[in-house]
Parts: sequence; C-alpha cells; structure tokens
Amino acid sequence: MSDTQSIRKRLADIIQKTGHTYRELSLKIGRKEAYIQQYIKYGLPKRLNEIDRKKLCRLLEIDEHQLMDDEIFSAPQDVNAHTDKITVDIYSLQPNKAWNSIGKLTIPLRELNLNDNSKPCIIKMFGDYMEPTLTNGDFVFFDLSYTDFCGDGIYVLELNGTTYIKRIQQPEDEQLRLIADNPLYASINVASDKVKILGRATHRLSSKVL
Repeated sequence: MSDTQSIRKRLADIIQKTGHTYRELSLKIGRKEAYIQQYIKYGLPKRLNEIDRKKLCRLLEIDEHQLMDDEIFSAPQDVNAHTDKITVDIYSLQPNKAWNSIGKLTIPLRELNLNDNSKPCIIKMFGDYMEPTLTNGDFVFFDLSYTDFCGDGIYVLELNGTTYIKRIQQPEDEQLRLIADNPLYASINVASDKVKILGRATHRLSSKVL
C-alpha cells in the first residue's frame, strides 16, 4: 500500500541517496526552487502532476511507479487523453515594436509537457542577436506563467518599456545579466527590480529549410 505520505517519504529518501538537492530538481523540472521541498515537507501539492512526475523520474533514473500512490492506480484511465489538444496564440516580436498577433496553432497537449498552471504562447523571432541558439524566423514556445527568474534560461522580458527575448543569468544578488547569445551583441547587468519577466522559453520550432 502506498499513500501520498509514503510516496513523499520515498522521494525524500531517493533524493538523499542520489545526492541531488530539492532546489536543483525543482528548477530542472521547470518549477520554482522551493517546489519539491514544499511537496515533500508539507504535501503541497497533494501529489505531483503527471508531467512533473515523469520529468522527476527521468532525472532520478527511477521507475515512475515508485512515485504513484494507490489512488492513482485505482483511478479510471482516460482513454481520450491522447487526443487532448491546446490552441496556442502566435505573436511576432520585432525590435522596438509591440507584440503583434499573427495566428494560432493547435497542438497535442502532451507534446508540450505543460504544468497545470502553464500559459503557453508562440513568439516568432526576428534578428540574429540570439544566434546560434535561436535564429531569425524561429517560432519559440514561451510559458507565460513564469513571471520570476527561476534559473539560467531564455526569457521574454520588458525593460524600460521595450520587450526583448534574452538569456538571463543571475551573477549576484539584486542583479540580472541579460545576454544576447550572439557574441556580436553586448550583454548587460541590470537591477532585478528593473526587469519585468513575462515568460520563459520552453521549445523551439526551427525555421531552417531542409
């Protein structure tokens, strides 16, 4: 028998044995740094959602059944789950211009590995300042539920009234480093309270012609 409390204890033991930290795992599955700690110590949330559980099991190299309680096993399976789809808004973001809606895309929900509170959108890249990571014309999935810095990654952000797509790192307290992956463009350090984070990049659709 495995209830939610025993699952949390089992996860804590596995994490300790593997040498990972709660913070590290939380960030790697796309959550805030205290997420795993709150789940294990306080049962918040009551159980991990399916996507978080799968990501965590891959990182810990364990079978997913080890983190599934009896209630999950006894619940009826949704035979139509694989057909669920989501429609995502597509925007263009040209330098020094406002977001411009250019269409929508319908995609199978499971393909995006979304969290329960995810707010996905797609932004079309313009310019070469994020090459080679992102190239001119790429369509980039962003999760707009990320409104805080949660580890090194590519974000859509607002600074001084202008919207940018940049890599963000945190070199020291109260500072964020805004990086253009293309070395031809300068990177800058900015006080964190001057930067408004609007979302974090999760996937890319390449514009490269095959």
